[in-house]
Amino acid sequence: MNELWAVAIITILAVVSPGGDFAMVTRNSLLSGRRSGMLTALGIALGNWVHIAYSMVGVAVLVKTAPYLLSWVKVLGAAYLIYIGLQTAFGKSSTGLGKSAPLSDIQSLKLGFLTNALNPKTTLFVVSL
Repeated sequence: MNELWAVAIITILAVVSPGGDFAMVTRNSLLSGRRSGMLTALGIALGNWVHIAYSMVGVAVLVKTAPYLLSWVKVLGAAYLIYIGLQTAFGKSSTGLGKSAPLSDIQSLKLGFLTNALNPKTTLFVVSL
C-alpha cells in the first residue's frame, strides 16, 4: 500500500510541474478561451492513456532493454515541442489583426493529446516508475 501512495504522490507532483502540457493549456486558454483550454486538458488526459497502455503491455521493458527506442521517443517529442513553440512564436495570424483564429474543439483536443503523447518528460516519468 505504501508503494501506491508513493506513486500517487509522485504522479501528482509530476502533473502539476510546469512543462509542455502546462504551456499548451495556458496558450490555448489565452488564445481561444476556456473551452479550448478544457478540451486541451482533456486531450492531455487522453494522451496519458498512451503511456499507461504501453506500460501495461510491457513496452516499458522493451524501451529499457533497447535504449535507442527511448532516444527516438525523446527526439520525436522534443521536435514536436520545438515545432509548437516556433508556430506560437512566429506563426502568422489568420485574421491579420495580430490575433489568431480560435481553435476548433477537435484542434484543441488534438493539440492536447499530441503534446502529452509525444512529451519526453511524461515518457521518462512513466518508464522510470
